[in-house]
Amino acid sequence: MAVYYDEATSAFAWGNISAAGHGGGAGTIFLKSNSALYGDLVFDNKNRIGNASDVRPTEIPASPTGMQTFRDFIVVRKASVVTLDALDVTRIITVDSSSRLQSQNISLP
Repeated sequence: MAVYYDEATSAFAWGNISAAGHGGGAGTIFLKSNSALYGDLVFDNKNRIGNASDVRPTEIPASPTGMQTFRDFIVVRKASVVTLDALDVTRIITVDSSSRLQSQNISLP
């Protein structure tokens, strides 16, 4: 799911956005302000499996440049994510203890 917005205000219920995966990989949400250079990528499996290492990871398709840039990159609640690309995260990367992320290289600010 992708959500593009003009302004993140308190009037919108951001916590109600959900895209849980079913039997495949973690649900994936891309959030981006129209004024921002990069968006946020969220992987959330809603604790639907026993262990993140027990399922096939959600794959981020490779880009032509071999690098993908995001403002925030979040992997939570037993999500498993893999990419062959390097990740450039300009603000925050979160991978909780129940989840996993595999990448060739991760660049942080």
